[in-house]
Amino acid sequence: MSKKLMVIWGMVVVTLFLTLILIGVYKMDKVLWKLERDLKASSKKYIKNKNIDIKFNNSYVVTIEELIDNDYIKKTESLDKYCIKSVIVSKNLFYEYKVNKDCNN
Repeated sequence: MSKKLMVIWGMVVVTLFLTLILIGVYKMDKVLWKLERDLKASSKKYIKNKNIDIKFNNSYVVTIEELIDNDYIKKTESLDKYCIKSVIVSKNLFYEYKVNKDCNN
């Protein structure tokens, strides 16, 4: 194959991948993404302010009620809509924050 043809095929493949990535980002639920980001940040502040020490390979559960009662977040319809109950904070090599959704439907 000539270099020109290889460059054209490379550009086609890159364009297809970028298109798929853009479609994925466009279809993403932005409200849920922002809510999860805010909950993770609030949980991080809560753990830091309460001086909670999480041992290596252990986890700690921060409930939404704790965050609301201590004024880290405000109660919104989105919390009920997405069935968010808690944030699980795990400590391995780094801290990992996972939003726990519990829908019985």
